[in-house]
Amino acid sequence: MKPRRPDIFVSATTADLGSCRRLIKDALLSLGCTPIEQDHFPPATGAVRDMLRATIAGCDAVIHIVGQAFGSEPTERADHEPRRSYTQLEYDIARELGKPVYVFICGDRFPYDDHEPEDEVRRALQAQHRNRLLDSDELHHPVDTPDDLRVRVHQLQERVERISAELRRSQRRMTQGVVVAVALLALLAVGLWWVNRKGDVTRDQVEQAAEQVANIETELDKQRRYIRQVADVYSRQQADLAELKLSDEERFNLALARVAEDAGMPEAELRAAIDLFVAAVAADPDADFYDRALAEFAQRRFADAARSAARSVASARQQRRAAEALEHAAQQRADAARQRERDALKLQGQALAAGEDYAKAVDVYQQALAITPRLDQPEDWAELQFYLANTMDNWAARSEGDAIHTKRAAAIKAFRAALEVYSREALPQGWATVQNNLGRALRNQASASDGAGRARLLAESVQAYRAALEVFTREAFPQGWAIAQNNLGTALFAQASGAAGAARTRLLDEAVEAFRAALKVRTREAFPQGWAATQTNLGGAFFEQALASAGAARTRLLAEAVEAFRAALTVRTREALPHGWAGTQNSLGNTLRRQASASNGAARTRLLAESVQAFRAALEVYTRDAFPQDWAMTQTNLGAALTRQAMASDGASHVRLLGEAVEAFRAALEVHTREAFPQGWAKAQNNLGAALFGQASASAGAARTRLFGEAVEAFRAALTVRTREALPQSWAMTQTSLGGALFEQASGFAGAARAGLRHCPTLRQRLTCTDRQRRTERLDRLAK
Repeated sequence: MKPRRPDIFVSATTADLGSCRRLIKDALLSLGCTPIEQDHFPPATGAVRDMLRATIAGCDAVIHIVGQAFGSEPTERADHEPRRSYTQLEYDIARELGKPVYVFICGDRFPYDDHEPEDEVRRALQAQHRNRLLDSDELHHPVDTPDDLRVRVHQLQERVERISAELRRSQRRMTQGVVVAVALLALLAVGLWWVNRKGDVTRDQVEQAAEQVANIETELDKQRRYIRQVADVYSRQQADLAELKLSDEERFNLALARVAEDAGMPEAELRAAIDLFVAAVAADPDADFYDRALAEFAQRRFADAARSAARSVASARQQRRAAEALEHAAQQRADAARQRERDALKLQGQALAAGEDYAKAVDVYQQALAITPRLDQPEDWAELQFYLANTMDNWAARSEGDAIHTKRAAAIKAFRAALEVYSREALPQGWATVQNNLGRALRNQASASDGAGRARLLAESVQAYRAALEVFTREAFPQGWAIAQNNLGTALFAQASGAAGAARTRLLDEAVEAFRAALKVRTREAFPQGWAATQTNLGGAFFEQALASAGAARTRLLAEAVEAFRAALTVRTREALPHGWAGTQNSLGNTLRRQASASNGAARTRLLAESVQAFRAALEVYTRDAFPQDWAMTQTNLGAALTRQAMASDGASHVRLLGEAVEAFRAALEVHTREAFPQGWAKAQNNLGAALFGQASASAGAARTRLFGEAVEAFRAALTVRTREALPQSWAMTQTSLGGALFEQASGFAGAARAGLRHCPTLRQRLTCTDRQRRTERLDRLAK
């Protein structure tokens, strides 16, 4: 009788796993199995169960692949029956029949076939099925790709061979009837097959028959274990009994007695079990070499046992090597697929970041890092950390509140992680690039900090840029050198804002020097956008230098700043570079406002109008939704310009402009909170105080008293950040503003309260507001 091939039932939904079903069938055919499927179903659940039971009962095992789709289900079912798809019913019936079931659960990222989405109820039913399998004690295999699935199926080769061997033995035992217990096994197997085909017995009978088959199979395993134990004891006691000169049979009997004693069973029962196994092997010419070796050892035919064991070793070694080769090939395919997945994720992240969808880009980069072990792919890992850091830093620039600090801290952490791999010695160019971008993130984080934390971050930023310049020399990397010089200038510029006296002057001079160096490479002809960006930064440095100067030097530096900004705007047009255009408009507005402070008459009026116009232009791009931080900064600057316009106006215009200024400052404070932007918050509070001071000066009675009180409150709030230690110049100006407000506030009180306000320690000199020009000059000095 020709042995039949094992029949393996393949259970999987067609919509999302159709290609996997074909893959499984090919793999089973290569293993010498016959794949069985059921594609046509009657409408009623009962009929489906009968048909599937008949089909699966005739199979030797079931492969159940679990995806995320519920799939088709019977259109008719009894009220008491739960909703089960055809695929789920196949699994249930296989378990009822006691069939070996190999469960493969596809992961969340498995590349399913394209299919129509299912409704929520179907998805929930399938999720319940998946979770039940995941939570059960039954063996299941997770798979993430079709290649994983193919490898897992091929790893069933040993189990398939056991099924094939058992089929051959069953067929031979059925025809020869050599051993009663073995014949019973065959008869029970045939009986189980027959009752499942005919469907004339109850489920309990089927399960009882299956249990009897399982018990007999367990007895065979016990017999093997007994002989292995006897062999172990025989070998251990061989040296101890050498002096007694015992025969092989006597030593074997002693070992057998020891095993029987340890097992707590009669020696005769153990001997009978071993003899039964020996007889079964002798009757089976297709018995594998390991079973032959066990039987020969039990007969004390040690030379034959050694030869059979050697042949079993050769067979097992061949299988192992074939499996290892298959595993190696699968690993190579998995590595290649992982590389493709990583490359695709990286490209997806780059595309999302380019489209400013930073949240999704961050998620994609994190997915890529999850499949990129640092030890195996250090450079790929570091590159992904670099991209993640850049995205987090850009995302932080579009955020508000605590999210700014959190995202930027994550960016800094990722940059530092990349530097653990990108060393200067091994990867100097990558190291310098990361240092440059780390410097930018540190500088940006400093803008959301104050006090010692801000000073430390700026110092680290300058250090990072100077490190980048050790590699990015002008000769070797002119563009990288120019970028690093420009960025170094911005960090030095930020450091100067927190310094005073000679230190401030030195830092501003170094910033101007860095910007001028960058412009040697960043020419308008070669790099117009880079040239415009550096021109804007240079204009900002001139502006700060002007604030620290007086007379002709101040006038000259302000004019140079305006010239630099207007030059940048010839490239940074709203159409071509809207964000850069808005930033330069904002800087130009600040400079025009300062020029107005040093002018009189018509020139002052014109410059203030141009300043307000520049800020309003910037706000056309800097919307709160798109650029909340830039929007708040520009609102603060607009409020300051409107305050100065008000001081140069009379009557209704004066009141209207001050009202618009207060509105602008309060708008800025919605984003520039003390926690997220302490310096921006302090600046807006200081300038709000100046605008309220102006409103109070133009009011009378209770309104005047209230407004001076609000001005005092705003100045005092600013001083919680503008401390003498951290920002000495700003501290001094706000102290003077507070003194003026307290002095004016005193006019609304009498007696001790009035005296207390007028002699407040903050007030270092008496201020009067009777003269508009002197009042305007004072506001120009204080609203900074």
